[in-house]
Amino acid sequence: MQASHLGVVPVMARYGRRLRVLRELQRLAQEMAASQPLWENSPTAVNNRRLLAKWRTQARRVAQSKLCADAGLLDPLLLSRCFGLYNLAAAVFVAVLQS
Repeated sequence: MQASHLGVVPVMARYGRRLRVLRELQRLAQEMAASQPLWENSPTAVNNRRLLAKWRTQARRVAQSKLCADAGLLDPLLLSRCFGLYNLAAAVFVAVLQS
């Protein structure tokens, strides 16, 4: 029970963090691209272009990582076995509390 819990729960937490990072990177890149006419001719244009390219590259990598995690974590068999295990554990705990 503990091995399953220690394996699935941290992976799901990491998946949630990955989703937040992906949304943040996409938001940063969109805001920077939307404000491009404002900084296009400024001295910081080179740095801003570099940041924009960096954020887009990072977002692509995180999106690829998310797709791999989707394939593994959202597997119906894995999810049904995890829920079955937690259901069994809950039934055991309830039986212990009732006795």
